Amino acid sequence: MDLRTVQGQLGHASIVLTPDTYTSVLPELHHETAEATARLVLTTARRIGHRLRKRTIHPRRRPANRPLR
Repeated sequence: MDLRTVQGQLGHASIVLTPDTYTSVLPELHHETAEATARLVLTTARRIGHRLRKRTIHPRRRPANRPLR
């Protein structure tokens, strides 16, 4: 669950109280979150890498009569 939902269900006045109290007793939550983040990063990296490999980057050519800036 997201912390805002848990905060509301438990009646905590401050969002800070919820993770300070409950995430330390749920180490599997940290593990699941780390795995989900790793999956997201790897999936995104694969997509970006695939797009980069498909592009062919050509340097801009300057006309012979134009000076460099």
